[in-house]
Amino acid sequence: MMRYRNGNICPACLTLYTNVIEHQKTEHHIYPKRFFKGRGGKIEMCRTCHNELEKLIPQKTQLAKERYWSILKRFFKKKNPKYKFPQLNMKDINN
Repeated sequence: MMRYRNGNICPACLTLYTNVIEHQKTEHHIYPKRFFKGRGGKIEMCRTCHNELEKLIPQKTQLAKERYWSILKRFFKKKNPKYKFPQLNMKDINN
């Protein structure tokens, strides 16, 4: 399982992680647990960005894995255009 970490700063909004609920560090499952049983990668981000990202993901419809990556990339492009998104390869999609 791949994990993308960015130290003590949210890679989306560039806010320092703190104990305040909105800025606590969370792990977003790239492929929703409800469909993929926790398999696949995770990316760290603050609670606020995590909540924003979850609103972009369909709750009751399973998408192809490539679509989840696409949603994640668009989210980061909007929040932090300078973020160097990890290179996607077929191994990542198939895990």
